[in-house]
Amino acid sequence: MSQLPRLILTDFQRDIAARGVNGGTSLNLYASSLNADNTTLSVTKNGQVIFSKVLWQGGGSGFVSASTDASTSMNRDSVVIFSPEGVTSVGSAQGFLNNLV
Repeated sequence: MSQLPRLILTDFQRDIAARGVNGGTSLNLYASSLNADNTTLSVTKNGQVIFSKVLWQGGGSGFVSASTDASTSMNRDSVVIFSPEGVTSVGSAQGFLNNLV
């Protein structure tokens, strides 16, 4: 199946849910929900929060405009992961998704 474009936040949520058991890569079940700030997501693995605050920067408009698919430039998006200590980590959205196994 070809990769679908991520144009809006719900597209990113779709791709999170498609990892693990839904993607046939593991027995883990991934999901996300919108935080109270209506901007960031909380990501869960098997019902447990693994990332409490993830900011999706869509369409290449984020801090990193790296091409996230080696074969095309269809998804040029990034994520900012906030740690509980307030430290941020920026990277490609596809790289983030690829680590959900």
